[in-house]
Amino acid sequence: MPLTFVLSAIWHGVYPGYYFTFITAIPITLAARTVRRNFREDFLSSRQLKICYDVVTWAATQMTICYTVMPFLLLAIKPTMQYYSTVTALNSYSREQSEAHLLYLFFSMKVLMIEARVKRLKFGCTRCPDSLSHTMDKDMGN
Repeated sequence: MPLTFVLSAIWHGVYPGYYFTFITAIPITLAARTVRRNFREDFLSSRQLKICYDVVTWAATQMTICYTVMPFLLLAIKPTMQYYSTVTALNSYSREQSEAHLLYLFFSMKVLMIEARVKRLKFGCTRCPDSLSHTMDKDMGN
């Protein structure tokens, strides 16, 4: 599995953000699998516990994806390090400030992801096969 992430980073290109994202994903994926393997069965005894587990792990997954994927969008080292320093500064905030900041980061990430998707559809993906780029152009009405 780690080799898959490293090869994905290499395939995407030379920007450091790709490497930050895919190499960070290795321990996060391993940790998520370990937590699921060791704790999920404790929450399957009742429907309410399972729903609670599903909601909490879904929210944690969304926040983790936002944390992990942001360097992929930022690409360069300096903005990535600024982002990471902002996230680690949450420890010095009050609980309310931290929650507000995390929500801000979460929604900022979602907006950036939508913006990147729109740009990719609008301008085409240079790494896609020609047939896929043409399909994307047709979807956009070009």
